[in-house]
Amino acid sequence: MPTASSPEWRRVLPSGEVIVPAVGGFNTVFSLALYSGFVLLFGHLLPHSGKPLIVDFAFAISTPLSITVAFLCYKTLRLPHPRQLPQKSGSAASPSTASASPWVSRILPTATHLFLSLAVTHRYAPFLAGIVNSITIAC
Repeated sequence: MPTASSPEWRRVLPSGEVIVPAVGGFNTVFSLALYSGFVLLFGHLLPHSGKPLIVDFAFAISTPLSITVAFLCYKTLRLPHPRQLPQKSGSAASPSTASASPWVSRILPTATHLFLSLAVTHRYAPFLAGIVNSITIAC
């Protein structure tokens, strides 16, 4: 299979500055779709469980699968992973991300409870919570 650095791909693919965000966008959409699929699956398999529990199960199963797909996308195209790209702030992103991880892990159930309490968003609470979680992690 040709790589992103091979001449065949260079004729088809735009520059790396366009590819990395495009792959990141694909991975985000894929991750949300996989999470939503597991929410629907567990909603049917565990109809009497609370939605926050279903959301936690869906997130716990979809996250490793999404990370694997993202890794394979970057590896297949021989792109640097976004964390390997040069940053203006040096390596300051790693400690801040690590210190925020306990806080980020509580966003999903908290957002689910919030959306469940609103009559307008009750039906879509797990999906909206997944979007809020994804945006928070991306930021």
